[in-house]
Amino acid sequence: MELHSSPKTKSELIFAQALMSVHVLIAVVLTHWLLTLAACTLAFVWSFSRRRFWPCIILSVLALLSSYYGVTRIRITSSQTVNGHLQYYIDSRWFFLAALVFSILALACALWKRWRAPYAV
Repeated sequence: MELHSSPKTKSELIFAQALMSVHVLIAVVLTHWLLTLAACTLAFVWSFSRRRFWPCIILSVLALLSSYYGVTRIRITSSQTVNGHLQYYIDSRWFFLAALVFSILALACALWKRWRAPYAV
């Protein structure tokens, strides 16, 4: 019984390399998205502290730029059609669009907390 089969022909080797490169690409995009979400979350949490205003602004702007790059430049789509009917469709731009909205929210919250009057109710 063989537990791990290695590619035996040249076409199987090319397919295995292409599959590995797709997995690496998906891992890189997923890591980029998760780091962008972490920056958004940290900036949003720091926006409630007056002492961490500038780190919050820097993180939220970096998250904004990163998510904008993800929306405009990174696009991974996957779909499956069964008997002529679309079963599912996944587009990575929607994930980065959510991060873009979250980073705008973090930036707006930080700016609002900073410039509202401390004596205002």
